[in-house]
Amino acid sequence: MGLIPNKDNHNPENWLSIDFVKNKTEYVVIHNYVGRVVIEHATEQFAKSAIINRDQALGVIGYNIKPKQSAFAQAGKFKDVDQVQSISQLPPAPSQQVTKAALPQKTHPSEPPTVSIKSVPTTTSQTIDIAGKVSSKGRITALTVDGTDVAVKSDGIFSVRRGIPLGDSEIKLTATDEWGQTSETRVKVSRLAAPTETTLATLAPSRMHGKPRPNAIALIIGIEQYKSVPPAEFAENDARFFYDYAVNALGVPASRVKLLTGANAQRVDVEAAILTWLKPQVLKGQSDVFVFFSGHGLASDDGRDLYLLPHDGNRALLDRSALRRKELIDMIVDSGAKSATFFLDTCYSGGTRGKETLVASARPIMVKAKDEAVPANVTILAAAGNDQLSSSLTQAKHGLFSYFLMKGLEGEAAGADRTITAAKLEAYLAARIPQEAAKLGRTQTPQLIGDGSRVIASW
Repeated sequence: MGLIPNKDNHNPENWLSIDFVKNKTEYVVIHNYVGRVVIEHATEQFAKSAIINRDQALGVIGYNIKPKQSAFAQAGKFKDVDQVQSISQLPPAPSQQVTKAALPQKTHPSEPPTVSIKSVPTTTSQTIDIAGKVSSKGRITALTVDGTDVAVKSDGIFSVRRGIPLGDSEIKLTATDEWGQTSETRVKVSRLAAPTETTLATLAPSRMHGKPRPNAIALIIGIEQYKSVPPAEFAENDARFFYDYAVNALGVPASRVKLLTGANAQRVDVEAAILTWLKPQVLKGQSDVFVFFSGHGLASDDGRDLYLLPHDGNRALLDRSALRRKELIDMIVDSGAKSATFFLDTCYSGGTRGKETLVASARPIMVKAKDEAVPANVTILAAAGNDQLSSSLTQAKHGLFSYFLMKGLEGEAAGADRTITAAKLEAYLAARIPQEAAKLGRTQTPQLIGDGSRVIASW
């Protein structure tokens, strides 16, 4: 309500708080002092303005509902329908030079608004949705998120999407009510780097059936747990899966495939398999021989000799306990095989598929092995360069090289001629293995040694 003071009555003692009852149904509260009053809630039966004055004798007031008249009704002569409910003294005026009386301050609660937030999960997304509700005993006039205004519904509900950086960060929400009270709520958010691991398809050895090779022979070796060196993760799983690829993709009769794993793949077991099982079955000039090895390899201190470690291989006595790669190749070539193809998921640098090393503390951490020449009818597809590490794929539970080797033999490495050559297979591996190795923080490049035109599989 607006107030126009009486110029003759600025004395604070004449300030009154008057509660009127109008027709005993409508309450009109007036906070004022002697002077002219503008009454906001007056009915048609009560004038829009009235002149009020103190009755010094009775200590109450009289009023005139006809402002143009100068006479005041005496306190005892109020009409029944217009009764004074109460009169009380008001505090002193803030200034004696009042030109327009200020409205009294609306009382407000002491509690500022509160903001409740729905749980914010850790994310890999570049943005995050923040939703919640603002609660207050008064009207919410503003909500900001990091200084930016956010729309709030009538029930206090809000939702906003914000961009967030990598790592941990904090978002500040500030709510303000109609009385200027504010509250701050801080939300901690955490963004992780998006996973780099790709979804790897399950191996499907029955997907491709190559042309039968009735005279072919396959020796498959996989060693995960060793007697005296760290494990070669998933190596035996590689070997067991490759058994089916030897039969289906390479076309080797199941009766001519031998599988050696774990403790059954000691040095004597491997040599016996070559000399007493493989060699007698080779038809000279007609049999294609395939050898698959998944496990540890190591080079001699000078890097001249490369070894494959059997189950009982001892890194301190390589020449007495390990299989020298060149001698292994020579034994098979001497058998009179038409061709010999080796798939070697190993390395010779002294590292393992995990974080351990094979080399003794007195030796260099990495050994640069020298390339070995191979006979003309020998082809080698190796997992890595001589100074690199051979890695494993935890998601696939296979060696990195073995997994993609077998996927390639499913037909993915074939051309339009439905033939997989050593060169095509190496190109397929080279397009995939380095990228996956990089995700593991490693460098691994598959190697092809020998005749790239050698037909590995066809159908």
